[in-house]
Amino acid sequence: MEEKLKFIEKVDKVVMSKLKNLEDVYLILTADHSTPISVMNHSGDPVPMIIIGPEVRVDDVDKFSEVDAAKGGLSRIRGSDVMNILMDLMNNSHKFGA
Repeated sequence: MEEKLKFIEKVDKVVMSKLKNLEDVYLILTADHSTPISVMNHSGDPVPMIIIGPEVRVDDVDKFSEVDAAKGGLSRIRGSDVMNILMDLMNNSHKFGA
């Protein structure tokens, strides 16, 4: 677990610091599944997700974790809705029903 944590911290420091400074780019960070330490295996629990980019509304969550993300502005969404959310943010979604 310690090695995994150190690697994630290294990626965060090196890669994310560069990506967060890009302009006019949307970045979504999430995972394909959760792996709780208590279970020591994949689970169906929700995974945290962060979206940054032009005109993305910012909430007051300042930590990337399952518990903190649940308090954020995205609430709980389905994985199948992620691309629709991104397309809408980029003003590339099709309008319907209006």
